[in-house]
Amino acid sequence: MKKQLMTILAVAAIASSALACVACGSGDSNSGGNNNNSYTQTQPDQSQNVTPQLTYGKKYILDDDVKIAAGEQTWCIFNADGTGKYHIYYKYESSYDGTEISDYTINFKYSYTNTLKTKIACFYDSITHGATDNQKSDRRSWSTVFEMGENMILNLGQYGYSIYVNEDYLKQIPNFGEESND
Repeated sequence: MKKQLMTILAVAAIASSALACVACGSGDSNSGGNNNNSYTQTQPDQSQNVTPQLTYGKKYILDDDVKIAAGEQTWCIFNADGTGKYHIYYKYESSYDGTEISDYTINFKYSYTNTLKTKIACFYDSITHGATDNQKSDRRSWSTVFEMGENMILNLGQYGYSIYVNEDYLKQIPNFGEESND
């Protein structure tokens, strides 16, 4: 008797859910029902979408660093074989601790995280410390995710985002990063 009652309740619940779905989905499939809302849901036209492509072997330079000396820039390079390099240069001068310099290049392996190949997960493989690096930081747990855009990649981190601009695209925007004359 208890099993029969549970079965009847389950069938009733499924039937009411199905009726609710039919009621919500009636009308034009793109309009969200017959509720006369001005909102329409449309599917993107896949024929016009262009998936951004990485430019292999070219530097993507941190937007804040585009006008400083090449050896002091933060940048990354992607290779077609699924590897890349991520270079960090950071200098901090303190009257208490002296000058701290982080200058290293992480060699990484990457993989696309979605079928559109617009997001890239990068994982530590090895590290090379620069001659001026006096911190020798351990970065074996380093990883990051980049989202591709046209001529740039976006790094979404826990403290916000950073934009890395393709070195070839920088030639098209020569005033970007220039000091103000004001």
